[in-house]
Amino acid sequence: MTPEVIEADGVRLRQFRPADVADLAAGCGDPVNLRFNPGMPQPYTEADARWWITEGAPAAWATGGAAYAIADRTTDRLVGGAGIGQVVPPRRQAEVGYWVAPWARRRGIASAATRALADAALRHGVDRLELMTHAENPASQRVALAAGFTHEGVRRSAGQLRGGGRTDLLAWVRLADDP
Repeated sequence: MTPEVIEADGVRLRQFRPADVADLAAGCGDPVNLRFNPGMPQPYTEADARWWITEGAPAAWATGGAAYAIADRTTDRLVGGAGIGQVVPPRRQAEVGYWVAPWARRRGIASAATRALADAALRHGVDRLELMTHAENPASQRVALAAGFTHEGVRRSAGQLRGGGRTDLLAWVRLADDP
C-alpha cells in the first residue's frame, strides 16, 4: 500500500504528524487500549508517541504494511490508529488492526476506519485480510462484523498477555471476493 489519505464515513486516515504526539500518548495510554494491545509500552509516554511517529509508523510502511492515524474528518484531530501488518506477499494476505481514543469511542469510528482500510487493502492486491480480537472484547467483535468481516474461528493461544501468558484470539476474515 501507499500512504494515501483515505476519507470515509466521517473519518480520515492519514499519516501520523508531530502535532499528534499528545493525543497519541493519551489514546495509547488508555487502560482499555493497553489491555488489548499488550505490545504497546506501559506507560505510554510522549517519547513513545514521538518514536512511533518518526520510526515505528515509517517502518510499517517500509515493510509493506500501513500505519495510519485516524483523524476526525472535520477537525483533523487524532482519534485513533489503524494499520496493516503481518503481510505475507506470496499468500496475498495481511492483518488489520486498530485502536480508538477514549474521547472518540461509541461514534462508529473504529468500524468506519476498519472498513475503509480493508477496502483499500483489498483494492491494492490483498486477497485475504484477517482481524484478530480478544474473546473478552465484544466491542472489537462488533467492529469486525460492521466492517464486513466474517467470524472464522478461534486461534488457540495466539495472543500474548501483558506481563506474560497467552490467550485465545477470535479470527475474523474478509476476502477480496466477499460481497
